[in-house]
Amino acid sequence: MIKTYISALLVVLLAGVQMVRAQESMDNVLAQMDAANEAGGQPTEKASSGQQVSEAEVLDLLFSKGLKCYNAGRYDRAIAAFDAMLALDEFNSRAVNYKKRASQRISSKESANQAATRVQAFADVNAAWNPPPKVLVSVDTAGESSQAGVQAEKQAVQQMVARLKAINIPGLDFRDASIDDVVLFLSESSRRLDSTGTGVNILLIGMESDEEGNNITTSITDINLYDALRAVAEMASLKFEVKPNAVAIMPAGYVPVSEMIMKSYDVDPEVGADLASVAGDSGGGSDDLFGDAPSDDAATGPVDVAAFFSIVDFPEGSSATYQPRFHKLFVKNTAINLKGVEAILTDL
Repeated sequence: MIKTYISALLVVLLAGVQMVRAQESMDNVLAQMDAANEAGGQPTEKASSGQQVSEAEVLDLLFSKGLKCYNAGRYDRAIAAFDAMLALDEFNSRAVNYKKRASQRISSKESANQAATRVQAFADVNAAWNPPPKVLVSVDTAGESSQAGVQAEKQAVQQMVARLKAINIPGLDFRDASIDDVVLFLSESSRRLDSTGTGVNILLIGMESDEEGNNITTSITDINLYDALRAVAEMASLKFEVKPNAVAIMPAGYVPVSEMIMKSYDVDPEVGADLASVAGDSGGGSDDLFGDAPSDDAATGPVDVAAFFSIVDFPEGSSATYQPRFHKLFVKNTAINLKGVEAILTDL
C-alpha cells in the first residue's frame, strides 16, 4: 500500500516538472522567435537544453497559447500568437481561422461601444434641447411668525362664527327686497340683538349698489344670524365669507385682490406659439407688463392667453399674459387656480 502511494506521488511530481519545463520551453521559443524576426532567421533549438525543436511543435505551442487567450477574451494577444504561427506557416488554416474569429470579436465589441456612445450622445442632446419647465415659486420667509399669525386669524374667525350663531333673529319676511335692504336689516338686527351691544359689520363687496337680479323673497322665523346670512346668500346666488372682524357678501366668482398671486413661467418657443395662437388677430394682451403698447403683431407684443387655459377659472382681476420676445408667461390668479395652470404647462 505504501509503495503504491509513493509511486503515485512520484508520477504527480514528474508531471508537474514536465509542465514547468514545457512552459519554460514555450517562453524560450517565443523569445527566440522575437530574436529571429529581428535577425531574419527562425528558431531551431531550445535555449535551456540545446535540443532541436521542430516547426510542428512550435506551431502547436503557439496555437495552444493563442487558443487560451482567445477563450479568455484577450483577443489582441490571441491575434499576436496566430500571427506568429503565420510567420512560420503563412497557409496554416488553424491560425487563419482563429485570427479571423478574434478580429470579428474585436470588431463586434467596437461596434457595440460605438452604438452605446451614439445613444448616450443623442440622449445628452435631447436633454439639452428639452429642459424641464422652470417655475418661479414664492417662498415663505416668515417662518414660525407667519404660522402663528395664520393660527390667530383662524381663531378670530371661529370666534366670529360663534357670535353670529349666538344672535337669534325672530324672523325674516321679505318680498322682492334688494340685497342692500336685506343687509341693512341684518346689520341693524345684529346691533339690537347682540348681547354685547356692538353687533356685526356686514359688507357688500364687488357689487354695484343698483345691481339687479339679487332680490330676495323669503319668510323665515327663529333663525340665527349665521344661518340667515347663508340662506340670503344662496337665494341671491352670492357667497358670504366670515372675516375676523366682519362678514363679507360678494358675487360667487369674486376673489379679493389680496388673494391673487403673480407668477412667471419659462415656456418653450413651440408652446409659446400655441399660446399666442389663441389671440388670433387681436394683437397684444390686456396687461402690458413691459410698458409696450398693444401690438398688431402677436409675435412681438404681449398676448392675453387666458382663453388657452379654458378649464381653469379666471375670476375678475386675474390674467394670463404671454410675452413672445422673452418666452415668458405671466399668470395672476389664486393659488388653487395657479396649480391648474401649472398642471397644463407640465403636460405641454
